[in-house]
Amino acid sequence: MLIMKTFELMYMRKSYSRPPYQCARCGYETSNKPDIRKHFYGIKKICSALKNDIELTDAIKEYILQNRVYKVKDGDHRVNNNNVNNVNNVNNVINNYNVISAFVGNMDTFEKLTSYLQHMDVKTIGFGDQIESKYRNFITKLDNNTIKYVDINQNEILNIIDKSTQVRDVDKMEELNVIFNEKLNKILMYHDDQWDTYLMETGVPEIVRIIRDYYLESYEKYTLRRLLDEKPRNAFDRNTEILQLKDYYKFLACFNLYPTAFQKTDYEILGYELPDKDSLPESSEDSGKYYVEGFAMEMYSEEKGKLNKTEINNIRRKVVDIIKRNTKLNVENLNKNIIKIINIDSEFKKQIIEKATLAVNKS
Repeated sequence: MLIMKTFELMYMRKSYSRPPYQCARCGYETSNKPDIRKHFYGIKKICSALKNDIELTDAIKEYILQNRVYKVKDGDHRVNNNNVNNVNNVNNVINNYNVISAFVGNMDTFEKLTSYLQHMDVKTIGFGDQIESKYRNFITKLDNNTIKYVDINQNEILNIIDKSTQVRDVDKMEELNVIFNEKLNKILMYHDDQWDTYLMETGVPEIVRIIRDYYLESYEKYTLRRLLDEKPRNAFDRNTEILQLKDYYKFLACFNLYPTAFQKTDYEILGYELPDKDSLPESSEDSGKYYVEGFAMEMYSEEKGKLNKTEINNIRRKVVDIIKRNTKLNVENLNKNIIKIINIDSEFKKQIIEKATLAVNKS
C-alpha cells in the first residue's frame, strides 16, 4: 500500500511539472488534452496566427497531442498573412481568456510597456533616479553621518539589486526600467532619459555601476570617513569596518568597477583635507592630496588579487539570475494589467490588436 501511494505521489509530481498543451499557431494553452483536441478538431474556423504564421497540419496537431509543445521549423508551411493575420480575425477570438493571455504574452515586452504607459499617461522612471528616490532617506543619513552603524555586505548588495530591478507595486509599471530579453540575451535599461540595449557582459556591470554611483558611493564615503577619523575608535569596530569595506571592494572587483575614491581628492571623499598622512594607516602611500585614494585603491587591489574565476562567475551569475527572475515577474504583472484594461476598454483593445497584428505581418 505504501509503495502504491509513493508511486502515485511521484506520478502526480511528474505530471504537474509537465508543460501545458500549446497551439503552435495562436498560442492557446491548456493542461487538458480534450480541450486542445477540441481546439484543433472541434472548431470550424481556423485560429488566428497570434504566435506563428503556420498551417496546422494533422502531423503537427498529433505531435502536440503526444508531446504538448511543437517547435516551429523553417520548413513549416506559412499561411498568407493577408488572409489570416488581420485585426478582425484576432478580435473574433480575443474574448477568450486563454487566448487573450497567449496573445498578450506573445507580444514584444517593450511594445507592451510603451502601450500601457501611454494609456496610463505616465513615463518610465530612470533606473538611477529610481534608486536615488528609493534610498534617499538612508543616503542623507550616510552623507550627514547621522547613522551609527552600517553593514552593507555582499548579500545586502544582492538584496539592493533585487529591490532595484523588481516592480514592487504592480500598478507602478513606470518603474519597469530594466528588462532582460531572453531571445537576444540582452538587457534593456532606461537611464538618463533614454532606453539603451546592452549585451549581458556589459549590461550587468552597468547596472552595478549605476547602483554604486546613485547609492553605494555614499556608503563608501561614510565608511572611509569613519576609518580615517582622528577620534579614538574601538579597535574591534574599526577592524569590522575594514572587513566590510574589503567585502564591498571585492564585489566591485567582480565587475571590474573601481571604488568611488578612485581619482578623487581627500576633500571630495571626506569633505575636508587631511592635515598630514600620519592619520592614515601605515599602508597608505604618500600621494599629496590623494591620501584617501591611495588607501582605498591599495585595499581594492589586494581584494581583487585574491579573487578567482569561480568566485567572480558565482557573483555575476547571482546578479544575472536576479535580473532574469525579476523581469519574468515584472512582465507577468504587466501582462495582467494589460489584460484587465483590454477587458474594459475597447479602444485600448483595438490599439493593442493593431500593434500586435502589424508586428506579426512584418515578421
